Amino acid sequence: MPDWLSSMLTACRRRPVWTACAVLLGLASLAMLPWDAAAQAPLRAWADLPGVQTLLDLVRPFGRGEVAVLLALTVAASGRRRLGAQLLTALIVAALLTWVFKLGVGRIRPNDGVYSFVSGDTSTAFALVPLLARSWGWSLGAVAVAVGVALSRVVLNYHWPADVLGGAAVGLLGGVVATGLWPQRPKVWLTDRRLWLGLAAAAWVAAAVWASVSPKVEWLRVFLLVYGPALLAWVLWPWLRRRLRDGW
Repeated sequence: MPDWLSSMLTACRRRPVWTACAVLLGLASLAMLPWDAAAQAPLRAWADLPGVQTLLDLVRPFGRGEVAVLLALTVAASGRRRLGAQLLTALIVAALLTWVFKLGVGRIRPNDGVYSFVSGDTSTAFALVPLLARSWGWSLGAVAVAVGVALSRVVLNYHWPADVLGGAAVGLLGGVVATGLWPQRPKVWLTDRRLWLGLAAAAWVAAAVWASVSPKVEWLRVFLLVYGPALLAWVLWPWLRRRLRDGW
């Protein structure tokens, strides 16, 4: 058996709860296929409820791959380099699996778009969950955001319910597998905090420039304005605390 496959299977055995959730969500996705249209209508009606649109606008950015990469680089830059690298690995695995399904199934979206199954935004959001779920608080928060992303895809008519269930399964599997693919003793340069700080800084600057020049990335502007200051403060706080303790 190849080493990479053995590592993936070991990771699944070490995360039995998330692995079981991925399997159950995959089965639920298949079971939902005949009932997609019936389940779609009541969920679409949520868009007319007061405050729902605002809430969805706040969680939608976390389904975007660009935002997820920003989060992973920020985590690595904060000093949690192994976790940040695992998050990036999870996103890559989830993206590859997602496009295997999208190209292989070729399902039409409810808004007549293409590549509906599985939902990429949903798989992206759920790929982060197994790695961020390090306590009950973090678990509930990560799951709540991922579920919000999944619901937004259905409520806003981008996907069928089965698509988001399948996306959740793919994302969780990607997150679980990533824990086994990242080596226990990575190359020295991959553990250099200056590398991750540089990558994170470049990514944040690029995101800010993109958000300022493109009128089509409202989701990115929401993320940068609402969550950006808190994330940057989280990264800078250890350095600032040391400076305050040692004196300027």
